[in-house]
Amino acid sequence: LRLNKYLYLMRMYVRASFRYLHDQGWKRELLSDWRAAMEGRDGYELGPLSPGNGKVPDGVRYHVLDVWVDELWVVIDEEDEELPEGVGEEVMGPVERLQREGRTKVVKGRARDVLMDERTAQWMTPSIGKDEQSREEFEGFED
Repeated sequence: LRLNKYLYLMRMYVRASFRYLHDQGWKRELLSDWRAAMEGRDGYELGPLSPGNGKVPDGVRYHVLDVWVDELWVVIDEEDEELPEGVGEEVMGPVERLQREGRTKVVKGRARDVLMDERTAQWMTPSIGKDEQSREEFEGFED
């Protein structure tokens, strides 16, 4: 029960941050500060999507990644609007950085899955490494 409350709190934090950005008009300076906080840089030590910080458990990263697009779309759908130009890329930036610089394959894979979500396709095309690309193309051994 306590874990569910903690996971719900993280979900509401992600939603509240997107709602705040929306209510402030997706201002560039505010987006930049928010992104730094999410990525754990520029004085923010423990961002939930900080790629290199071992103090942030991967379980936190997994959950934040799981709810990222859903909560963004809750905010966007409530207002029946599209994101202003360039905002989608900025909002997905912490996920893209985590996909590139994450410490484990699982985290990188989860981040890649978020970037490949059909709802975010209009903003991003994830970078997939050569080894991952060749693994996807492998169709088994011939008999």
